[in-house]
Amino acid sequence: MKPHQFFYDAECPLCVRAVNLRMQGANADHVQPLSVQGNENWLLQHGITPQQAMRDLYAIRNDGTVLNGMPALRLIYSETLAWVRWSRLPILRPLCDWAYPKIARNRYKIPRWLLRKPHCESGTCYKK
Repeated sequence: MKPHQFFYDAECPLCVRAVNLRMQGANADHVQPLSVQGNENWLLQHGITPQQAMRDLYAIRNDGTVLNGMPALRLIYSETLAWVRWSRLPILRPLCDWAYPKIARNRYKIPRWLLRKPHCESGTCYKK
């Protein structure tokens, strides 16, 4: 099965940590992280400008469907983070959909310690 692709800001420490955690989680082979930086042409081929990808999370499902914002986050993280699965509940969905863009656009202000550290065999994690 072809993995879902998602684009992340490789210059954002919080984003890089989140990607590292996702890739250590369940079914890591179901997703393929791609940094926005260096994949501008691939983004444009799917109708996504680099500016859009820097503003919100974008994912391309394995069937070619483009998702952004909370739907993209749900696709990528629902297998590993319980709160993302809960965000599908009718009572939480509107709140999460409202909050996501505010958090994403202020991600550089969020302290790294809010996200647990990924486990790395050597003690240092490197982007693939």
